[in-house]
Amino acid sequence: MNPATEVDKNDVPPNIRPRFTKINVPPPDAVRETLIAAQYIGLSEVSDKVSIMDVWELYIAVKHLAETCEIADRANHRSQLSMHTLARVMTFAFDIASTYGLQRVLWEGCLMEFTMFRDIPSSEKVFSLAEKHLLAGIKNVCSALPNKPTLPPCCAPQNFVKLGPFLEHGLVPLDPADDYISAPSTEKKLIVLARIIFTRRFPVPIEVPTSSGKTSSIEYLAKRTGRRFIPINNHEQTDIQQYIGSYVLQPVPGELAFTDGLLIRALQSGDWIVLDEVNLARTDVLEALNRLLDDNQELVIPETAETVRPLPHFVLFAAQNPSGLYAGTKVLSRASRNRFLEVHFQDVLEAELEIILCQRCMIAILYGEKFVTAFRELDKRRQTDRGFESKQSFARLRDLFR
Repeated sequence: MNPATEVDKNDVPPNIRPRFTKINVPPPDAVRETLIAAQYIGLSEVSDKVSIMDVWELYIAVKHLAETCEIADRANHRSQLSMHTLARVMTFAFDIASTYGLQRVLWEGCLMEFTMFRDIPSSEKVFSLAEKHLLAGIKNVCSALPNKPTLPPCCAPQNFVKLGPFLEHGLVPLDPADDYISAPSTEKKLIVLARIIFTRRFPVPIEVPTSSGKTSSIEYLAKRTGRRFIPINNHEQTDIQQYIGSYVLQPVPGELAFTDGLLIRALQSGDWIVLDEVNLARTDVLEALNRLLDDNQELVIPETAETVRPLPHFVLFAAQNPSGLYAGTKVLSRASRNRFLEVHFQDVLEAELEIILCQRCMIAILYGEKFVTAFRELDKRRQTDRGFESKQSFARLRDLFR
């Protein structure tokens, strides 16, 4: 079990604790544990042993910055790094090293794992460390890290769509999604999400203020790649049966049959599922998904004792608003957050907000500028009794679009 020093973690009662033999296991972060990294990289590139130490030294350097509070995430919270973090980088590298080359995938994996949830100053520090440790001995960086990934010769181009990396088509007919309004910042978001989806391994939580395009970005990628998109809205009364399923009455009197929930159907069909407002759900609901979020990637149905494993193209997303800014939201535990590959996005830029507003509502640019100017003035002019509320205490993006 994890220590009882975290959110929603309780210590074992005193009358039960003496019945166990307690063993404290330190985290495997000693230098001797570089063998963990070697187990991942060594299988794909046995000759390049230097890469193992480069990634390990980068991980130690970034972790030191996190422990000394020199870097933080976009919510200004302390970063949490563990062997889960390093293992995801190694898994990403092992999966696609044969396609894009070891140096490229190590660079992409480290940036994906260490920078996507950080604020801009912290990302710049990590980027400098990545250049120092991963690119120190490379004379021609452009040749080692080409700007555009290429499709392997063994793959048919008609079966893939390029959204940054190449993503394979699904069975659902492709939808160009012309109603999706793209801006420079949203294109960067899509490339970040496409890079994670490319691995088809890691659950992705997206944290961004309300009406900033969390769910719509995922739905757009699903339409472009021919994947079925299944959203589940969470709230305080969400039950695990909505995910897994339950016994329901059949037309035959007295007969019961187990009906799969939305999550089980998505696992069996290889669909994309989005757990919307995940930090509104109860803790026991999220804890029931731990084995699916771990590297085991399996889910046990207690009612039928069946173990369900996802098809290769299954991807789990979790969308949430920042905790503390909205009623009912709570902070996820470090153990839960560490099982996800976190992605934090910034608010919509003012210049792009005018473009999105004019194209979505089909109004003149002059009117759009006036709407956005009034919206920004409401951010500044808050009443004195609302001084501790968020900057959108008077109006939010959803109000602007209405």
